[in-house]
Amino acid sequence: AVDVADVARWLEQRPALGITYAVSHASYLINLADGRTEANFPLTLQSPATNGLMAVDFEQNGDYSIFVACENGNLYGFNRMGLPVEGWNPLSGAGKVRFPLQHFQHDHKDFLVALNENGQLLVFKKDGSFRFPPIETQGAFRSPPGWQQTASQLRIAATDAGGICHVVNSEGTSFRLRLPVGRNEQVAFAFGDISGDNSYDYAVSSDSLVNVYAYRDQELQLAFSSRLSSVPDSLFMTPIPGLEKAGLGMLNRKNRELLLLLPDGRLHPDFPLSGASAFTVCDLFDNRRRMVVVANEAQVYAYRIR
Repeated sequence: AVDVADVARWLEQRPALGITYAVSHASYLINLADGRTEANFPLTLQSPATNGLMAVDFEQNGDYSIFVACENGNLYGFNRMGLPVEGWNPLSGAGKVRFPLQHFQHDHKDFLVALNENGQLLVFKKDGSFRFPPIETQGAFRSPPGWQQTASQLRIAATDAGGICHVVNSEGTSFRLRLPVGRNEQVAFAFGDISGDNSYDYAVSSDSLVNVYAYRDQELQLAFSSRLSSVPDSLFMTPIPGLEKAGLGMLNRKNRELLLLLPDGRLHPDFPLSGASAFTVCDLFDNRRRMVVVANEAQVYAYRIR
């Protein structure tokens, strides 16, 4: 295991703003160069934060903006000096947003994505106005949305607890996919390139069954199905150094159990491992060795795997 300070020292060697995090009514920005809190931080929030902060460098020039969702249904934006961002001071009426906000750029446009408890998929421009009208899914969700962009296409995908996937393009046009898995109850979802063909795949779980769907000849087909030893609370994609494909990570919070499915549907032989959060697989020390980095209580653990 490695301490949080070791991970911070590793991050310090990479170009980064720092560490951003929210604790109830306050948000912090730590400068990794000297370990000190940035000027005007911590920020006092008007309402408790519902999840972590999102830091966005809109112009790729190191001038970050920080966004957070709060219990009062508002979204807030601040610049690096802790001053409110125009259009986000606050952005009212977003509803309760339990999943982290997401940002990406497509066709020289900014997309800031939020999914609220009412099943509304909200996509904003940089100035806080809607990129397109809210998508009314009428669903409840256990997993955050995912997205993929290519030079010619953008897909935002959000799958509800009943296994219905809502797919939205850059103009706000949407359609639905049915992703059968088990009894289609309390479905968890992840979106990523497991098959390695540059077209993202749809992973869903219900009870202890996981199904992965991929496009073959323009038709969505079941790529593989796997029966697990436990029921995962959440699914997420993680890169696997040395492979051009993603792995499917899983977390059972009650048992603090981590699982990793390989692109062929097999369980990685070094799993299960212990942890309390989603994890990533990376070459942590640039030595061509795969490491699993995960939070566990007040520490960050790094496991070496094959």
